[in-house]
Amino acid sequence: MVTAKRRGVTLAKAVEYVSTDQDGLFTIRRLEWGTYWVLAKKGGGWIPRYVFPIL
Repeated sequence: MVTAKRRGVTLAKAVEYVSTDQDGLFTIRRLEWGTYWVLAKKGGGWIPRYVFPIL
């Protein structure tokens, strides 16, 4: 499971989670321009967060 949370913006809608394929690839659609925390969950715990700019 993977999600993206926009940095510095309060959530005003449901959080969208997507699944990865067997190679770990994923696509999160309909993101606005900005910088996001990308969060991934494997098994029972969250993998450390990464910051990605969406340009």
